[in-house]
Amino acid sequence: ELVHKVSASLPVRSWDAFAGANAFSRPALYEVTQRIQRNLLFYAGNYAIVFGCIAVLTIFLNPMLLLPISILVGGWLYVTSQHSTEPLIMRGVELSKEKLYIILFVVTGLLFFFTSLGSTIFWILGVAMTAIGVHAAFKEPPSDDEMAQHHAHALEWSVSPLLRRRMRPRRRHRPPIVCEATRNSVEYEQA
Repeated sequence: ELVHKVSASLPVRSWDAFAGANAFSRPALYEVTQRIQRNLLFYAGNYAIVFGCIAVLTIFLNPMLLLPISILVGGWLYVTSQHSTEPLIMRGVELSKEKLYIILFVVTGLLFFFTSLGSTIFWILGVAMTAIGVHAAFKEPPSDDEMAQHHAHALEWSVSPLLRRRMRPRRRHRPPIVCEATRNSVEYEQA
C-alpha cells in the first residue's frame, strides 16, 4: 500500500516526454525559475528515479561503502521498528531505546568520519541536483492544462484518509427518537 501511495503521489511521466530531444530549448533568463518550478513539480517521479539511479550507481562503483551502508541501514531499521518499550539485553547489559539511539548516532558519526561515506553522499547530492537542475531549466515546461491535471491528481492524493471520509456525502439527518412520556409532557406544557 505504501508503494501505491508513493507512486500515486509521485507519478512517473513517460520517458519520451521527459527526455525527448525535441522538448528542450534555451530559456530566456526570466523563464528559468518558472521552468524549474513547473518541471520539478510535474516530473517529480522521474527526478526521484534519476536521483535513485545516481545513488545506486555511485554506491556500486565504490563497493567499500556497501558494508557501512548495510550496517547503518540495518541498525536504524532495527531501532526505529522496535515498537516495544522494553530494553534490549545484550551480554547482560540492559540497553534502553534512548541508549540505542545514542550508540547509533556515535556509530553513524564514526562511519561518516572514517569512511568516505559523508563525501560520497554530498557528491551524490551535488551531481543529482546539477543534473536535475540543468534538465529542469532547459526542458520545455508542461502546458497549463497538464499542470491543472497534475494539481488535481496531487490534491486528490494529498487529502488524508480522515478528510476523505468527511468529504463523503452524509446521510440524511434522522430526527431524534422521543419517548412517549416526554412527548406527552411537552404537549401538556404547550396547552
